[in-house]
Amino acid sequence: MGTNRIIDPGIVRGQQWKEAPDVLTAAQLVPLLHISQSSIYGLMNVPGFPTLKVKGRKFVYKDALLQWLNSYQTGGAEDD
Repeated sequence: MGTNRIIDPGIVRGQQWKEAPDVLTAAQLVPLLHISQSSIYGLMNVPGFPTLKVKGRKFVYKDALLQWLNSYQTGGAEDD
């Protein structure tokens, strides 16, 4: 599955992103990325996805996620 096919990088515009915390859980990413929680967990296991692991829990820094999404928008990341 190519991850750039399930997320539209254009969705990061808007108030919801501006108000999101700097560190996000999978549950917090669902309404931001408009994909299912199981898809979020799948992304968190993709090499290169900006996952932060703390004591068995996974988080994502909002800024790192935006950079990752931008790399797909500009064609800098590879498909899986």
